[in-house]
Amino acid sequence: MPSDLATSSARRAIPCRVTHRVPHALIGLVAWVSPASFATPLPSPAPLTQPATLSPADVLDRVAKAFHAGPTAQHVSIKVSSSTGRERTSRVEVLTDPGGNDRPKRVVLKLGRVLHVEAAGSQFRAVSPRNDQAAYAADLPAEFDPAAIESRLPPLPIPHVAWVFGPTWIGEENRPGEFLLPPLGWVRAESVDLEDARRECVVRGHTLAGPVRVVVDARTWTLRSVRGMLPETDLTLELTCRDADPAGAGWAVNVADRQMVASIADLRPLPAELQPGAPVTALGLMNPDLSPFSTIDAMKSQGAEPTEAGEGPLLGVLVLYREGVPGAEDAAFLAVGSMRSLKKNLDRRRLTSDRSTPRLFIQPVAVFDVAGFSPAAARGAASKWDAAQEKAVWTSAGQALMDRFERGTPALAVVVDSEMTLLGVAGIEIGVNAAEATLAEVRAIIEEHSAPR
Repeated sequence: MPSDLATSSARRAIPCRVTHRVPHALIGLVAWVSPASFATPLPSPAPLTQPATLSPADVLDRVAKAFHAGPTAQHVSIKVSSSTGRERTSRVEVLTDPGGNDRPKRVVLKLGRVLHVEAAGSQFRAVSPRNDQAAYAADLPAEFDPAAIESRLPPLPIPHVAWVFGPTWIGEENRPGEFLLPPLGWVRAESVDLEDARRECVVRGHTLAGPVRVVVDARTWTLRSVRGMLPETDLTLELTCRDADPAGAGWAVNVADRQMVASIADLRPLPAELQPGAPVTALGLMNPDLSPFSTIDAMKSQGAEPTEAGEGPLLGVLVLYREGVPGAEDAAFLAVGSMRSLKKNLDRRRLTSDRSTPRLFIQPVAVFDVAGFSPAAARGAASKWDAAQEKAVWTSAGQALMDRFERGTPALAVVVDSEMTLLGVAGIEIGVNAAEATLAEVRAIIEEHSAPR
């Protein structure tokens, strides 16, 4: 991702009512919404019989029935790209439950580390993972009204809520052969194909803005992907969906023991303890053999190697991740890999053309809670990094250490200078494409502190 697209962890969202048109704040939303860990996929029902004979209307009808059959949860990756090649990627977790059998109608939306909201029955609740002191709650109309929910949220470019709780979205009387696909609008369905290898149905159609491609799982009838042009723009929207477990832990939004605020906008992240320019101390880092680890000494040792020749500043990137948090370790591996690629590019430039190019030190750190730590656990974490030809260290400082840099995050990249002065922090979102955003932020921090003064 180009460096001019690097996003800051301090970015704020501008709330805007959700409609089926493209809100002006949509691109801003995509810049700050982020993903969470992938849950265990749902079990698949029996394969279709003669799926090749299905029409677009048949496929859409089965999708509608699947969404209305019970709770459905998905992780949605959102990518918006312009005709000039610029891209923004974000992630949303969404759970919908049409209700029944004494279950209230329910929607849960998790916008990464920025905002988690839950509407169940007549109650609406919201919290920010980066602010453990505040919460927002409100009453909803007695009749579960998606418009009342959407009016409280930033614009969300996903169709799930409208498909489950909105009016009829397939073939209204004045729109035969069409279906509503927020935020792309009404789509005229034209054909359906079956991809046997992946057991997916592909529905193709058109809006006024251009062609649309919708892929659904031919076994579960849940959404797999969407691609199409956003109306009245040169922007292409791509959604990639993975099923999650709606019965899994973590969906409920708990507002107990928090101070109520007047609006969602008041759920501001609490400031981190350490800001750029502060000394980074008391990390409690240890080697797998339980001996103390000094980041400064390790950086100096690397800086003395012949391959580190040059005049550029020696900078360190500590990739911290919560051991035991689903997806955090995988995200850290991806982030370290992207940092290694960055280091190779910087080394090549420094050794061939610009001797003032920075030198980069990269250190993965497994962060344990005291209760979850044992010498065997530390050795086990280190062995995984050994297999990737990386040397990991550990600390038992837990989430409290992470919160010193950025509250509520399970993984992050801390950039320091050779004296352990904090230069900046890049969040690491959990997901297969998260390393791209982290790389962009780290590159921006390095460029800012390497520019001539």
